[in-house]
Amino acid sequence: MRFYTSYYANFKNIPSNYICVGISRVCPEGFEGKENFFFVKDNYLAPPKDLLEDMKSGNETEEGYKRRYVKHIVETFASGKKFESFQGFVNKIEELYKNKYDAVVFLCYERPDAFCHRHILRSLMNKIFGIPCEELEVPTKENKNNTASKTQTSLF
Repeated sequence: MRFYTSYYANFKNIPSNYICVGISRVCPEGFEGKENFFFVKDNYLAPPKDLLEDMKSGNETEEGYKRRYVKHIVETFASGKKFESFQGFVNKIEELYKNKYDAVVFLCYERPDAFCHRHILRSLMNKIFGIPCEELEVPTKENKNNTASKTQTSLF
């Protein structure tokens, strides 16, 4: 399976044979019940509430946010409470969806050029967990017929 990241506003451009997984703290209105969308309340790929609050209030820098989000992901999977590892999590996604979908797209709210935890997650997947993951490009007039084109932004 292929893995991508994108944002909720791009959902309409994502091929229906891609399963979209919300990784935000809150599910956007109108997304629940969509056939190729999955969301778990209080999911562990979402940034912790206190981290979001600190960032929004200006009490955290982007560098501090990156460190805290990485720590959150590492500790979440090291605890073994939900999965034995990040790879175990990915294996479960593949097991559940490989017969119906060609790719997984992790979604959150921020546009591709904005600072966001999904970019950090994508970098972790690529550089730490060894799982290829790229940002799904928003279609333009030039690439409208190729909605699954890709681009990657490196944060580390």
